[in-house]
Amino acid sequence: MADLTWRAYRSTTEGGIYVELDNIQSIVMQLGRNKVTDQWRPATAIINGRLPGLAVNPGLAVNDFIKINNTTVNYDYYFRVADIKIEYDFVSNGDTWEIACEAALATAGRSNVSATITAGDETIYSMGILLTDAPVTLSQATGLGASFVSGFTVDDENPISYFQKLAQTEQAYIADYDFENTIVAFQRGTATDGPFVTFTDDNTATTTYKVPYNKISFASLAEDYVDGTVVNPAGLATQTAGTLGRSFSLDSFDQTISQAANLAAYLNVVLSQSSAVPNSVTTNVKTWADATPQGYLTLGQQITVRLRSTNYNCVLEGLTIAATPSQTLITAKLSPATAYAFLTLDDAVLGRLDNNALGF
Repeated sequence: MADLTWRAYRSTTEGGIYVELDNIQSIVMQLGRNKVTDQWRPATAIINGRLPGLAVNPGLAVNDFIKINNTTVNYDYYFRVADIKIEYDFVSNGDTWEIACEAALATAGRSNVSATITAGDETIYSMGILLTDAPVTLSQATGLGASFVSGFTVDDENPISYFQKLAQTEQAYIADYDFENTIVAFQRGTATDGPFVTFTDDNTATTTYKVPYNKISFASLAEDYVDGTVVNPAGLATQTAGTLGRSFSLDSFDQTISQAANLAAYLNVVLSQSSAVPNSVTTNVKTWADATPQGYLTLGQQITVRLRSTNYNCVLEGLTIAATPSQTLITAKLSPATAYAFLTLDDAVLGRLDNNALGF
């Protein structure tokens, strides 16, 4: 297929009219996180171009709203201007500019909030209460949360540490770039609907949802491997799972000891995979049959990576999109999906016999 043509637009107000920026040379977006043990970070974008008098000087300012998209796929990425840099040459035609952008999680992180979270409320619902005073919107489109929280109060404080702890309690996926000034929190287990994209080393297999890649990286056997997990629920006893020789620890707002114990057991299953699996894969959009797969590369989505006739099931943790006028490279950051692929019956964590429900 022909390469994607990327564009960027700016608006001075939320919900305002977007005006296209001229003379863009490159766009690089960093979305999501690198691996499942990372905390969620704000999505970022770096936009570079020429002739700042046409694109930057006409009123562009820090905190302006930025929308990035391409002319093929109906998918917008939203940011706000964090910084503007102009490099002047001896002649004006050599002048260049760079706009650094951040998404809604960064905006929330620059605010102070006051909130009272009620014990027994769902995790994602509690995120919305937490961010009520913040200048962002929290989308709960996929549910209010599958876990319940202990009560706590925030008094004129930065909300990010509380937000991250709520996300860890839920094991939610966070996307802060899908809508203008909005953070989308995906309830656990709701971000994995198909159709699924397959990255393949077969360059002839360029059909919809199946795209070739030109670079693949595998995690080493011990990378991010643990044999035990520790969950520290606020106000409750620490819960552990596994042998704790190489342990991973996190804080949570689990309401009960049993819920915290389930979280520890669940994470121990997810992180105790010692087989070599892909942790990133890079593809050039020019090699795709069409641009359809871009719309299904969403955080938390299950994807397949095929190498030498072997399929690896993975979960998409993050994306890097690097675009120039000549090419678009997309790098997917992956975690193994082996632990999510099986249902163990009559198990408190992986499945409850006769109850038709997962334990966690």
